[in-house]
Amino acid sequence: MYVAVPSPEGHASSLRRRRDHRRRQGESANEAEAAAAATRAVRRPTPGYHNDFQAHPRSSTEAPPSYAASQLTVPRKPAARRPSEGHERLPAYTCSISQQGVLNMVTELAHPFRAASAPMWREVYVVLRGTQLSIHKVASPFGTKDESLRGPGKLVKAYTLQHAEVGIAADTRHSSFVPLKSIARLIAPQRRRRYYEKDPTMFRYQRYHVMRLRLETDQFLLSCASETTLLSWVENLCAAIDIAPPLDDRTSPNQHTVPRRRRAAGDRSNGRENLDASRRLIEQQERILREMYPGFASETTPETPSPESSAEGIRARHQPTPDAPEDPDADELDNNAAFASSPASTNARPEAGDP
Repeated sequence: MYVAVPSPEGHASSLRRRRDHRRRQGESANEAEAAAAATRAVRRPTPGYHNDFQAHPRSSTEAPPSYAASQLTVPRKPAARRPSEGHERLPAYTCSISQQGVLNMVTELAHPFRAASAPMWREVYVVLRGTQLSIHKVASPFGTKDESLRGPGKLVKAYTLQHAEVGIAADTRHSSFVPLKSIARLIAPQRRRRYYEKDPTMFRYQRYHVMRLRLETDQFLLSCASETTLLSWVENLCAAIDIAPPLDDRTSPNQHTVPRRRRAAGDRSNGRENLDASRRLIEQQERILREMYPGFASETTPETPSPESSAEGIRARHQPTPDAPEDPDADELDNNAAFASSPASTNARPEAGDP
């Protein structure tokens, strides 16, 4: 058996190659360990939950900047005032709900559960402005009754119109006797009726129109000399009451969006067909009454229908004449009038109160 024996030079080269391979493996392992150690030193601990969008900033060893360095390098300049600032002309204000005048007033309830002690009519000057109603005393020259010379005097009370109610007091009447002579002004109001019956030329009988108001805890009556003035006050008070509540508590009005049905042009030309259909309907109703109530129909003697109540009379009455314009509502028959000629209706008797 032949065995190859290596030479000394080949054995030495093989040993060198093995040593170089082991050295390179050791260097690679050292580099990997150094890189892993560097990565572990920089990496921050991750939280206990997983979030792909959480970015952890790297820790910085630098000191934060000082407050002096963080201030703005260029200071801000204050805004310059305009010459007209503070002297602007405000827009004019006009109140859309405003009315005032001299009215007669009497207090009904001073409290919801307590009536007024001595109710008596007295003249007051009422001012309605927006959502406030103010009651003033009448300031006027002595003895004058001219409305243009009378104005508001001392304020008696001011009411808000939130949760207020207003209406015409149909259950209350108020009248007075207006003096027509200078001497008649000296007579007390309680005795003027007696003097008016003796001498009607001394006074003028004046009847007032009354409205009732419930404001806050009071209830009182206000009277006007004319119906037009009363309706004007009621309309303005209702408008003020509607805008008195807050915006969240207001209710929107119900809009009528359904239009009125209009008759088509073709329906007016079919008046004769509609009359024929109504006649057939009447005949059908008569036949049903005869079949279902034969005894009721045999007890009575049918009367001859008049031309106005019969179907032919209705049709002749609704026929348009050549001179008269065509009635657009001619095709609308009154079935109650048409049914009056039926046998069932001939047995009807007038009531006790009928002629």
